[in-house]
Amino acid sequence: MLSDSADVTSNPLSWAILGGEEVGEDIGYGPARVLEPQQVKTFAAALASIDQKAFESKYNPAAMQAADIYLSDMCVRDGIEALEYILGNYRILCSFYKTAAADGKGAILWFS
Repeated sequence: MLSDSADVTSNPLSWAILGGEEVGEDIGYGPARVLEPQQVKTFAAALASIDQKAFESKYNPAAMQAADIYLSDMCVRDGIEALEYILGNYRILCSFYKTAAADGKGAILWFS
């Protein structure tokens, strides 16, 4: 929903899950990934350019399922309730990256 792609692209918004450099061993869904402080600032700026309404307008459970996006089955099954779950996490994501960028921090990303 952020970058209109299931893959990492040159668009910083695609870095939310699979951005940065792999580090360490597979911890369930691949190794952890590290975003350097400058990458965090770039991602945070790109994230700040999307308001919640624009993000919400990209919610398309059928397209997400066709692209085999993580949790897409939940989105198809639960509809608007799944969107509310996603929006709650989107707000947390925005807050985290805004704070990390302001503090000059990097980030570690992983699925478990």
